[in-house]
Amino acid sequence: MLVIEHQELQTIDSIYVVAVGVKEGTTVADILRVLIQKGRDRYVFADIGEGCRYWMYTFAGDLDDDGLPNSREAVMKAKEALPHYWPFPPGTLPVQREMANGTFF
Repeated sequence: MLVIEHQELQTIDSIYVVAVGVKEGTTVADILRVLIQKGRDRYVFADIGEGCRYWMYTFAGDLDDDGLPNSREAVMKAKEALPHYWPFPPGTLPVQREMANGTFF
């Protein structure tokens, strides 16, 4: 997860970006509180070495449930994007790809 406060949200090597902002006054401590309360700091990747998309999908829902994002539509767009593979070059149609689920413990 990347937490930034910057005008430029996309790097030169980004293929697809969904920006999800947070409500005014949200602090890193607020985000960490959700992460720790939900146990998202205790995670083992799937046996194939994947699972970060599943972690992000789950945590996006956690943040939304807590009311931190400033746009529910942006959260939904992120959750719709995560089950896809976004090939190079930018603008190429995405490919549906099953998410490998790691395990929260």
